[in-house]
Amino acid sequence: MVNEYHLSIDRSRASLSLAGDTALVTVKLLDANQGGVTNQPVSLALLDSRNGTTIRGASEVITNEYGDAIFTLDMKASNSLDFSDIQLVATHTNAQGAKVHQISDIGVHTPTALPPQL
Repeated sequence: MVNEYHLSIDRSRASLSLAGDTALVTVKLLDANQGGVTNQPVSLALLDSRNGTTIRGASEVITNEYGDAIFTLDMKASNSLDFSDIQLVATHTNAQGAKVHQISDIGVHTPTALPPQL
């Protein structure tokens, strides 16, 4: 069994702040011609060593007319000194049960204080 589709992951932010932050993650399900595949389930899993990041809403959604599955990540504020990346694992399972995965990372940074403006 082979899944003829593939996935790509795009993020609205390169990293999330430990002060608390939000980012959009778009997982695109593509066919062999790089066209979006509609009405298919795509799931997103997070591997976060701090256990401080969640997916707002469902972790599995159906792709829209462009082949996009859109997820919102929420990182709660933390005093952690752990700056390890959060791993994003997207998965699509076709009707025959064949899976395709795509892995990506989103960074974590400390909040930066801006100097006062004079």
